[in-house]
Amino acid sequence: MSRRMSRRQAGGRLARLGAGTLVAGAAGPAVGPWEVLPGQGQYYNPDFDTPAGRRRHQGHATDITTELALDWLDQKRDPGRPFLLMCQHKAPHRNWMPAPDKLDLFGSSGFSVGSS
Repeated sequence: MSRRMSRRQAGGRLARLGAGTLVAGAAGPAVGPWEVLPGQGQYYNPDFDTPAGRRRHQGHATDITTELALDWLDQKRDPGRPFLLMCQHKAPHRNWMPAPDKLDLFGSSGFSVGSS
């Protein structure tokens, strides 16, 4: 039996938030809430695809994805049911661009290159 079937049979829910794509028709009652960046998405003020259509968020993709996940965990999930939260950040994908408040995080600090 697959994990998906086990989760469904136990009444579990899946929330998918952040980077990643959903195949048309993949969302259904067992999927639960989802908001994903279309394609690779944008870092700043990104659009997210949702069951209700495309929705623009203000801010940085990493902060928004984290806030969506924490909000779902704290406010929207049923604590009596098993769940799988897929909090998928865009940041591992290139071209990496930090949030504006992190642009000068390291200032003029230099980083040494290792001997290898």
